[in-house]
Amino acid sequence: MLELIRSKVMERIQKRVVSMSKKSGILCVKISKILERVVAESIGFTYIWNGNYGFEVKAHVDQYTVDVLKTSCSCGHGNCRASPVPMLFLIFFT
Repeated sequence: MLELIRSKVMERIQKRVVSMSKKSGILCVKISKILERVVAESIGFTYIWNGNYGFEVKAHVDQYTVDVLKTSCSCGHGNCRASPVPMLFLIFFT
C-alpha cells in the first residue's frame, strides 16, 4: 500500500517537473494568473501619499486608506499579506 502511494506521488512530481520545464517565465502559471488578475483590478486606481507610510487609494467610486508598514488597508479584505490586494500592488509596483 505504501509503495503504491509513493509511486503515485513520484509520478505526480515528475508530471509537474515536465510541465514546469516547458514554462519559459520565472513565475509559475498559478502565480502569473493571480498577478494578472490583480493588475487588471488595479488599472483604474490612483493613489496619493497622505503621511509617513500611508496612502489614499481612489478606486473608481470608493476610497481606501493603505498603511504600507502594517500592510493593511481599509477595504475590509482581511489579511493583506495572505492575498494580493490591488491597492497594495498599485503602491508597491508603480
